[in-house]
Amino acid sequence: LPDDYFQIIILIDVLEHLYDPVKTLTRCYRLLKSNGVLVVKTPYWKMQHNKEVIKKLFRVGTGNIATLGHINQFDPCSIKLAFRKSGFDIIGIYPARSFLPGMKGAPFSLKRSLEYSVRATFNGLVELLFRITSVNLSFNLLSLARKRELVKQ
Repeated sequence: LPDDYFQIIILIDVLEHLYDPVKTLTRCYRLLKSNGVLVVKTPYWKMQHNKEVIKKLFRVGTGNIATLGHINQFDPCSIKLAFRKSGFDIIGIYPARSFLPGMKGAPFSLKRSLEYSVRATFNGLVELLFRITSVNLSFNLLSLARKRELVKQ
């Protein structure tokens, strides 16, 4: 692909599986047009770890986030550092909603409805807390960065 080609690039659940995420971000930087935007969703390792510890307490998990197949673990500081090393200006790091299971089709069940309600409520509370306190208790991070505008001489 040619450099300066895309206005936006979106990476959803990608960087945590790569051996060299900064190399990938640097390539994204080259592919973006001036002022282009990079959108990245990654797991938030601290909250993922807490979730696995709680699951282990209830005997429904191992307590080990390494079993998720993630090579890299990100938090707001590490994703900002990766962006900076790649040349990006950071727009912001926000809570990313946990994906909700679909409510239509088979197998529609009470358990599925309850799971949907719990996740939707959790997402709403996490967003409210973040807006009020800037504390991120989401299981995922939504990170936005912009390619610096090229100054023409």
